[in-house]
Amino acid sequence: MVDTIAINTELATNIGLEQAIVLSTIRTWHNFHKHYSNSNRDGYVWMLTSKKMLRETLPFLSDRIICSSVEKLSEQGFIVRQDNDKSFWVALTETGIKLPYYIKSFAKHSTENFF
Repeated sequence: MVDTIAINTELATNIGLEQAIVLSTIRTWHNFHKHYSNSNRDGYVWMLTSKKMLRETLPFLSDRIICSSVEKLSEQGFIVRQDNDKSFWVALTETGIKLPYYIKSFAKHSTENFF
């Protein structure tokens, strides 16, 4: 399970909060898997996942929201996917890789702005 998730507000505003959360999770996996040659195929870094794995990683999102977010991210061209029986392969597209996903700078804000 993820303890902390930082979501870029511009990204969440443009594609929706749930989609930004799912995309940021996939990007985290991408950054881990890109170092393994067996994950690289057809110009993509592929990761095997499932609705169950996403639900365990993001327990605050429902199955419906997870499935809808993955579908929308695919339709918008941020990810590609290949479905299996109970799991699916997912990879970021070049567009998905280039989207902003980190908060620009914590240093710009004083603690007064957070409370």
